Amino acid sequence: MIRRQLVSFAVIGVSVNASLYAVYLLLTHNAIGNRVAMTITYGAGVVIGFAFNRRITFRFEGDNASALLRFMGAYAIGYVINFGGLWLLVDRAGAPHEIVQGGMVLSVALTLFLLQKYWVFPARDSRYSVRFPRLTP
Repeated sequence: MIRRQLVSFAVIGVSVNASLYAVYLLLTHNAIGNRVAMTITYGAGVVIGFAFNRRITFRFEGDNASALLRFMGAYAIGYVINFGGLWLLVDRAGAPHEIVQGGMVLSVALTLFLLQKYWVFPARDSRYSVRFPRLTP
């Protein structure tokens, strides 16, 4: 099951992130700063990612409101990692933002997969499910 989820997460992630990375590059080449462009594209990715990963990757059937709050928390963690990486590697170390952001997409994606699998959209554990006996005539 984890293999299917990882493949699904990767396909969705690559598709969404490639599109959003193109938007990021367009925004930064049109006089918008890299952190503002990252914030805009990151926010769009959160909305799109919740919809696709909840339904397709993890096939989550639990409470959507709680899952959305956890999802936003996971992406807040990812945002801090992404923002900090840009600040440290671009602003302090002088690396090209195009390369740094490309690398951040990969490292944040792995973090987000693990957070979503085990915290945001946890699989139901049958050991703790309420089971009612079957009545047979």
